[in-house]
Amino acid sequence: MKWKTSDFATGFDPRLAKAIVSTSKAMASGVAGYLSWTAWPAKTEAYMWGHFEDILYGRQTIASYLKNVDQVFQSEKAAGALPLVPKPAGM
Repeated sequence: MKWKTSDFATGFDPRLAKAIVSTSKAMASGVAGYLSWTAWPAKTEAYMWGHFEDILYGRQTIASYLKNVDQVFQSEKAAGALPLVPKPAGM
């Protein structure tokens, strides 16, 4: 979708609108995309989904969220719990 700032209602968080508009422009210009197969280790993904709203509601900073995500990820990495990435076909 090609979002514009004017697409958002008055009172909509301008930071979130900017993020959506910027992502839309980046995807349209070919410098960013979406990968439906992107996967995280189970505990890392659970943390990310379970705590994302904490950022939106001001209960956690982005920096602390990312630090915690990294701690969970590094723990799973050390335990060998990262998802396997299949080899491309024909290799």
